[in-house]
Amino acid sequence: MLKNHKLASAIADCGFYEFKRQLAYKCEWYGSQLVIAPRFYPSSQICSRARAST
Repeated sequence: MLKNHKLASAIADCGFYEFKRQLAYKCEWYGSQLVIAPRFYPSSQICSRARAST
């Protein structure tokens, strides 16, 4: 189904939504904190700068 470009984004989004939902549930169950970064957060750029400076 993921080869059909019209359905691929809907299926992929649904899969990630379910993963996020389960992760949030497990974090609440075990008393952990779930931090969700914004979609365009430059995490790889920050990590590479931090590693290069140390």
